[in-house]
Order: sequence, then structure tokens, then C-alpha cells
Amino acid sequence: MEHTCKCTQKIVALDVESVLADIHSAWITHYKKEFTIEDITDWDFLSLKKWNESLKTFLDETDLLWTNSPEEIPPTVSNLKEATNHLKPFDIVTSRRTLGGIIKWVEYHQLEYRAIVYVSDDKATLDYCMYIDDNPNLASKIKDNQFLWLISQPYNQQIHESSQIRRIKSILEVDNK
Repeated sequence: MEHTCKCTQKIVALDVESVLADIHSAWITHYKKEFTIEDITDWDFLSLKKWNESLKTFLDETDLLWTNSPEEIPPTVSNLKEATNHLKPFDIVTSRRTLGGIIKWVEYHQLEYRAIVYVSDDKATLDYCMYIDDNPNLASKIKDNQFLWLISQPYNQQIHESSQIRRIKSILEVDNK
């Protein structure tokens, strides 16, 4: 499927968690959780109530991982530096406040990015043409001139492909021509 991005600036906005960093696996392993990523079937983590887990728990505990142990967070694909070469130029765009840990992680993996951008709320308001993200909420907010490669996860299965959204398994499937 060809994408229909109509922007002149071809900078890719790359999310960190679930796009570059396998934060869910790191969280489940580090905190010895009794469920798998497949059990997280909604963005707000309501599906984890039966394990007494919540989105707040996930955010608090993964903030600690980013702050204290970023090296424990594996990449989503092997040889991440090489895997991102075809995406250049790209910015790393995140709503995580633990930028110090993210910077350490990115440097550890020797990624050649243009900038790391913190956004507190809506990524679609930024001036990017192409997004690679796992957030199902971004799919409903992208503008007519924007394109989203949606990293397929159990919690975003309700999002369907369109002329502006393509579902992919990993960044290896992205063609940003």
C-alpha cells in the first residue's frame, strides 16, 4: 500500500515505546508480571484490572525503568541502528518525561536522529508528515496531509488501515519514499 503523505518536509516522527524500545516486555520481565503483552487489549490498560494493574502502575514503573535501568529495555528489532537507516531523517517524538533515560538508551543504541522532541499531549498537532507509532488515539487525530504507520499491538486492533494509516509489525516494514 502506498502512503499518501502530502507534506514537503519528509521528517519521520518516531515514537520510542513499542516502536524503538520494547518497553512492555521490559516491564513484564523486570517486575515479574503474571501476564503477557497479548493480555493488554486496550490503550488504557483496563484489561489488566484482573491482575490489579493499571495505566498509572505501568507509567510509574516504566518511568523507573527509563530513569534507573534504560539498558534493561530491549530494542523492538535487532541491530536497531541499521534498522533505522532507511528512515532518515527522523526525530524521536515522545510524551515520556524521562528524557534523560531515553537519551541514554538512544545513545547506547547509537541511533542517528535529528532531534528528540517531547510533546505533552497530541502528537498530531506537530508539524510532521509521517508518524510511526503504536498509539491508537493518534490514528483519529492525524490531519489530511499526515500519514501513520501503526505498529500493530493487541491494544490497537480496532484501528483499520486507510489511505492515511498502514498497519505494520515493525519499523522494518516502513517505506518513507
